[in-house]
Amino acid sequence: AVVSTQSTGDLIPTIHGEQKKGESMFVPVVQAGCAALKAANRPGKILVFQSSLPTAAAPGQLKNREDKKLLGTEKEASLLVPSAPIFEKVARECVDVGVGVDLFLFPHSYVDVASMGKVTAATGGTLQRYPMFRADVDG
Repeated sequence: AVVSTQSTGDLIPTIHGEQKKGESMFVPVVQAGCAALKAANRPGKILVFQSSLPTAAAPGQLKNREDKKLLGTEKEASLLVPSAPIFEKVARECVDVGVGVDLFLFPHSYVDVASMGKVTAATGGTLQRYPMFRADVDG
């Protein structure tokens, strides 16, 4: 398993080396990890490292919901719940298979913690947030 994982990892720069678009995904990645563990008939844990809002045209695509005018109003609560039911759905899929999701966030701008965090909370995972992380300074 280690050899095939390393071989696949070595192919990524070859396959995607020309791609310049910098969009990310969250839900399809979690679903793929969950499906792989289900196919292996094993429970497990998925580690997701995310540095930006998942904006790629895919299930779970998010938009910036940050609105400072809502802070301190009754509508502020709308920012603290997932933006779409897909996050609860993928969380249930993971729980049914026995998969936990840990999410490590390294944002330099807005990320929708309420939406992505629903998956970690429902699966017994953890969410770690490292705002303004810089590898050259923070290690």
